Amino acid sequence: KGYCLKRAEEPKVAVLSLGPRGNVVMKAIEQMGEEKKRCVALYNMVFLKPIDTGLIDQIVKDGFRRIVTVEEGVRSGGLGSAVLDCLADSDNLLPVCRVGIPDRFVSHGTQEELYALIGMDADGLRTTIEGELSKVS
Repeated sequence: KGYCLKRAEEPKVAVLSLGPRGNVVMKAIEQMGEEKKRCVALYNMVFLKPIDTGLIDQIVKDGFRRIVTVEEGVRSGGLGSAVLDCLADSDNLLPVCRVGIPDRFVSHGTQEELYALIGMDADGLRTTIEGELSKVS
């Protein structure tokens, strides 16, 4: 079962993480201004399969307007895809922004350099989450 790591006072964007990137997402959220922080919740999904459909249903019921998924795996066929399937199956079509490793060749470098290159470092994740917030503000 997934669980909440950070609640949103004004639910707008729910971030669903899988794996160690959740710690980086928390850093990204902490770098945001107070007004933006109030609108973002962070959930640790724990497992990809079986996906926690109850948690996703609760996110919809709580009134979130957008979902961001973050995982260290390949974006195609990963957590974001599973969340989209779950939403479609329950006729709840919230917009989902999927953050993960792209299905293409990624240059060589240190882990930090590569995460920055694909937007999975704290700065890139903050920019993504703030971009999603701007779509509902």
